[in-house]
Amino acid sequence: MRPAPRLRAALLFVLAALVACDSGEGLPEPPLLLAVSPSQGGTDAEVEVSLSGRNFQPHVETDFAASGGALDGTFAARLVPTAGGADVELREVLRVSPELLTARVPEGLEAGAYDVVVVAPSDTEVKLESAYRVRGEAGSVATFRFSLASLQRVGVPFSVSLTAEDARGQTVDGFTGTVRLSDRTGSLTPVLAGPFSGGRARVLVRVDTPLGDNRLRVEDDLGHASESEPFEVRNGLPAQVFWASGALSPVTGACSGPLELEVRDTLGAPADVEAPLAVTVIADPPEDFTLFVDATCTTAVPDGRLSLTGVRTSAYFVARREGPLELHVLPDTLPGDSQLHTAIPAAALPSSPGGTNPEEGSALGTTAARQEARLAP
Repeated sequence: MRPAPRLRAALLFVLAALVACDSGEGLPEPPLLLAVSPSQGGTDAEVEVSLSGRNFQPHVETDFAASGGALDGTFAARLVPTAGGADVELREVLRVSPELLTARVPEGLEAGAYDVVVVAPSDTEVKLESAYRVRGEAGSVATFRFSLASLQRVGVPFSVSLTAEDARGQTVDGFTGTVRLSDRTGSLTPVLAGPFSGGRARVLVRVDTPLGDNRLRVEDDLGHASESEPFEVRNGLPAQVFWASGALSPVTGACSGPLELEVRDTLGAPADVEAPLAVTVIADPPEDFTLFVDATCTTAVPDGRLSLTGVRTSAYFVARREGPLELHVLPDTLPGDSQLHTAIPAAALPSSPGGTNPEEGSALGTTAARQEARLAP
């Protein structure tokens, strides 16, 4: 015997209350989407996914006036491309429990990130942003994107980030290969980067030659190649001060030189001097030695203190005692260098018809000969 219409309506009302309230307490709550598993898939096959959440409940309608009612447990779900484009309906959306739905992602989707939207039987929609990603296949790589700073130093390792992208500029998540690296200087190390993970890789590289408009180049095994934007590779930072000029044989009492001081980096290459670098030049023996800043030996350097503002700095000197003369350059903050010279008396200069020729057998030249009489004690 069928229940009376009013009794059937009452039973449906009670069923609606029981379904809407899992714990038996409180009012019905809206559905909530918490996670999608797996959260990514390829483009060449369907992917079955689980949609986890809460309050995935059927919808119950009652109509006391008409003595009827209905129970609807049909859910729907779709993917919404985060970069824009048409929505994609998921297939075979099934309610497993109040906390779980299952569905199938169709094949052939474009690579990229997607929001996931679930539609409850009551037409209530819930969304989880960027919850699913379609991986690009390795064969779809069209280019590589670089990320690196625009200023680098010779000999100093720096980080380079690489991203494999397709023709639309989307990350090719499925690329896991290794690529070859090179640059315009030919001094880049290492020459390989990878393997990639999720279409991305990071590598520490070093360039050993300065260049104002250097570029990095990357190429994969299929011949896809890209170049970075130009970037500057400057000289390294100062690491030591050296004597760049060779040993001299100064004539006693004459203006001699030049002495060349060079600031070098850790690789022994010329270094950028970004702030004045103070050094002291000390002679051994210290007596009868004077340092000058000019080629005529008229402007003496107090206490042998020089300020280096470039890669190379010149100085001149007068030695008034013959014999070995060792010069030491002592920077305030860096290692220095030493060099041995040998001072010779003016009488030791070779003679030529008509008198002594100061340009022969001497590093001094005519200026030194002219200075000898004025500077001698």
